[in-house]
Amino acid sequence: MNITIRNFQFDDLPALVAVINRAAEADREETTTIGDLRARLERPYFYPEQNCFVAALPDGEIVGYTTAEIHPSAGLGWGTGCVDPAHRRQNIGRTLIETADMRHLELTKITPDMALSVSRICRDTNESARILYESTGYAICRANWFMHIDFENTFDETQLPDGFGLRAFDRERDARMVWAISGEIFQDSPGFAQPPFEVWENFMFPEGHDDALWLIAVDHQLDDETVAGICLSKPKHNKPNTGWVEPLGVRLAYRKRGLGSALLQRSFYVMHKQGYTAAELSVDAENTSDAVALYQRAGMQADCCYLSYQKVLHGTVQD
Repeated sequence: MNITIRNFQFDDLPALVAVINRAAEADREETTTIGDLRARLERPYFYPEQNCFVAALPDGEIVGYTTAEIHPSAGLGWGTGCVDPAHRRQNIGRTLIETADMRHLELTKITPDMALSVSRICRDTNESARILYESTGYAICRANWFMHIDFENTFDETQLPDGFGLRAFDRERDARMVWAISGEIFQDSPGFAQPPFEVWENFMFPEGHDDALWLIAVDHQLDDETVAGICLSKPKHNKPNTGWVEPLGVRLAYRKRGLGSALLQRSFYVMHKQGYTAAELSVDAENTSDAVALYQRAGMQADCCYLSYQKVLHGTVQD
């Protein structure tokens, strides 16, 4: 079949959303909307008309797409994409991934001592994507549980452990501080790379953002200003009545005091009070900080598992 791989144009949005949603229904992945996809493509530093590619039939019908996203200073890349179920097993997915891999190499300022790896994610039940990734040189590097809780009961206004209090979040005053602390908390997490502030800000403040869902725990015993932990929530992009918790973290000096558990429980209380009916989050299945058990004790259950695949395009990636 004669397939053309070309750069994305914004006129492609309706057709591309239709392809994504047909693939999502077949693969039990998450669907999207024109508004959500536009917001993702228009985020800072992405430049979709250069870094998003579509596969088109001779009559112009779009049957697949991929992206090439990069954090050049960290040597990390990401890619998303899919192929319309009616047009699979025709090497369209392979060609799209090869195109994205080449674009990743072009985008990265390669130096002899810097490695470049690219990650792609799919649900563990998505056999089509798994076969495609493995056939193009990608290998599983980690698994993440998506955990869920329905707010069937009311929640108490959980108090933080002794010595800690909450400070109201003010975007103008606190946004850069929270960005920096988030990077500090998760700097040793597998696959983590701190994004530029503008990219983080675009992702963390979607339409409908509510400052009340951002919990900032401070050290009362020190000065009421030093941040000890954060629990940041927002409406999930495709489930407006579900809160998405990301990130939840406690700074190293304040761990093992029950602060993380209290922040999570308090976030459920706040979300329920604001009218949300459920909450979700993602956690590394091999997390060594007892996070999975913490979420289970809070009443959350594993809903599904997503696999991260990685391919090294240049150099050697350290474990």
